[in-house]
Amino acid sequence: MAGNLSSAFALVRPPGHHASSSMGMGFCVYNSIAVVARYLQKKYGLERILIVDFDVHHGNGTQDIFYEDNRFLL
Repeated sequence: MAGNLSSAFALVRPPGHHASSSMGMGFCVYNSIAVVARYLQKKYGLERILIVDFDVHHGNGTQDIFYEDNRFLL
């Protein structure tokens, strides 16, 4: 975010992808990837964020949090 890079990749585990904005699910207490994405959005004004969840099952919490926000591609 200091301006030294034009893009970045973060391999984050666990993403907490089952936790929604109102409750934890599937052993995920909070959705860490959603927290970081919202932080980057608010603090640095990022316009687009790509979240790729390559776990073997659906990240329903992440989808629920960002589904109606077109600044995210899930």
